[in-house]
Amino acid sequence: MNTSETKNEKLKNNEATVQVMKKPKTFAQQVEIIKEKGFIIDNDTECIGFLKQANYYRLSAYFLPFRKKDGTYFSNINFHRIQRIYEFDSRLRGVLFNYIEKVELYLRTQLAYYSGHVHGALGYMDGVIYNDRHNHEKFVKLLNVCIEENKSKTAFPLKKIQQ
Repeated sequence: MNTSETKNEKLKNNEATVQVMKKPKTFAQQVEIIKEKGFIIDNDTECIGFLKQANYYRLSAYFLPFRKKDGTYFSNINFHRIQRIYEFDSRLRGVLFNYIEKVELYLRTQLAYYSGHVHGALGYMDGVIYNDRHNHEKFVKLLNVCIEENKSKTAFPLKKIQQ
């Protein structure tokens, strides 16, 4: 495959730059592209299954550590290695997000507790408690929009429970 076919080309057309888009590839074509890069694929069917859930374009970032300065890739790198790195990254992201969520919840709880005890239950509605960068009018409008949007929503799908 010609490298000019694999990269987006820029063309000059009536003083405007037009970007030529790549055509979508089938999963089998994506497997061939991975092989052309020099990666070893032991089982095409397994690779296609992985591509169906991981997305080639998301996965392509995991090829970068194996790319040489000249744009080619190191030889004899098994695709399973890419898969393992991707899966490790996914698990690590899950662990990190779990702890980030706990920190976020803790900070929000502390802020709400402090604000409620110092300024009262509706203290956040008083623009005086914020600094000068706070656009209180915009904040109140956004808050009211959120309240209106959530009035029609229920916490549980009652129709399904009643059936």
